[in-house]
Amino acid sequence: MPLTKRCVSPIDVSLHRLPSSVRQNELECVSNGTLANLVRQMSSLSKHAEDIFGELCREAMKIEHKTQSFFNRIDRISAKVTQLDSNVDEVSLQDLHLRKQFKSCTLIDQQSLSRQTMPAAMAECYSGCDRPPELDKLNPYSRNEYLIRKIAAKVRIIH
Repeated sequence: MPLTKRCVSPIDVSLHRLPSSVRQNELECVSNGTLANLVRQMSSLSKHAEDIFGELCREAMKIEHKTQSFFNRIDRISAKVTQLDSNVDEVSLQDLHLRKQFKSCTLIDQQSLSRQTMPAAMAECYSGCDRPPELDKLNPYSRNEYLIRKIAAKVRIIH
């Protein structure tokens, strides 16, 4: 099921009732209301387009940064490889465990699904939602909890 990330509003541009005070020029009143809603809809669409292009720009900057760091790593590794001489740098099997092991300095993003990484449009939708219910307050009424209390009461009676 697709998740709506952005919603252009108003959805129904021409679906509104005329006030009862309008007796003449009903068509003009409907067309004015429709045009006003179309302007609102175009404004909403423009806002979403700005958000989309802003996200694209940020993603392109991230990709450029990752690409640049990748090229820097390749340059450092190629410099190390050209400095090595296989005739001079021979390591015996006994000395192999004494050499410093490779340790990666690559950072792993562990917060990919956090509030800080949420797109602005999703954060706006999320802030408009109802708060989740506090289901932990229903724990005393669950079947397992009821049975545990019943058994505990019987154990207290026996002792």
